[in-house]
Amino acid sequence: MAKPTTAKPTRRDLLRKTAADSNKYLNATIRLCGGSDRERIGGKERNTYATVADMNNIAVKGTMAHVIQLTHGVRHTRDDYTDDELKRIATLEILEGKALETYRPQGHEEIICLVAREIAKINEVLSKYENETARIRRRKQITRVAGTRTNPRATLRPDEYHNRSN
Repeated sequence: MAKPTTAKPTRRDLLRKTAADSNKYLNATIRLCGGSDRERIGGKERNTYATVADMNNIAVKGTMAHVIQLTHGVRHTRDDYTDDELKRIATLEILEGKALETYRPQGHEEIICLVAREIAKINEVLSKYENETARIRRRKQITRVAGTRTNPRATLRPDEYHNRSN
């Protein structure tokens, strides 16, 4: 009897699964901290899960889920995420979940405040990393444009090369 063949999951499939798992973990942690899908605060209905999801979508995509869905014609927001964005959202959700487990805020307001602080910290780290990466890329591009990397004289202008003492 022949075994049915199953397609090997693509990189994208694995990233989507990782992002889905991180979301389940974060939501379970929110639940443990007293998050609610319907809570009346200041005369308004609040949904901790939706609020955190919107905060994360804004951190990663720059806009809320319903805007992404409407403008990009996707049913699931993460269908519009790039591979790098899927990695970032998964990392963000895992770090937020760990912070919630560590600090144990109670209720909607405390959870939202903690998540906001974590997003700010993570964005600061990512910004430093992205700036350093961009600086290194620029340096490599300048070196490539100027000449080979192994010859330090190749980065000099012709008049500097001839006037340089050895």
